[in-house]
Amino acid sequence: MASLVEAAIHCDLSERRFREMLDEGLITRAAKQAYDLDAVRVQYIRHLREVAAGRNNETSALSAEKARHAKEQADSLSMKNAQARGELLPAGEVSAAVTASFARVRAKLLAIPSKLAPVLISIAGVAEVKETIANAIHETLAELASTSVAGISEAGSKPGDD
Repeated sequence: MASLVEAAIHCDLSERRFREMLDEGLITRAAKQAYDLDAVRVQYIRHLREVAAGRNNETSALSAEKARHAKEQADSLSMKNAQARGELLPAGEVSAAVTASFARVRAKLLAIPSKLAPVLISIAGVAEVKETIANAIHETLAELASTSVAGISEAGSKPGDD
């Protein structure tokens, strides 16, 4: 039989860490000078095996937290790299550009009747009216297709449009 200090030394632990393991229930507490060194060593080895296998709750939680932190760092770096390559755009800017583009489409489509009314009044045949309307729509769509999104201001149009 051995003392607490001798048992700690036997397991290559500090006296403080040995007491912590006693408090945690990892090693069975014994009376003064009554530690069985073989039993203490076996309990300590079993604890180390549990830790190594990842079955120790405290160690598992710490490992999971470290893994989560590492993933967050990797994701952050990946996003910064994608942004530097121009593959990632700020959501606010994209939203503003899309809103401006839709406003421009709306304005162009609403302008078609005013643009065609004077022309259509003088046309007699349905086929010619249909063709004129189709041409105006295609012309408007072609103009919209050639619009550069980067060149659209937040007001929804480029200088000199309309």
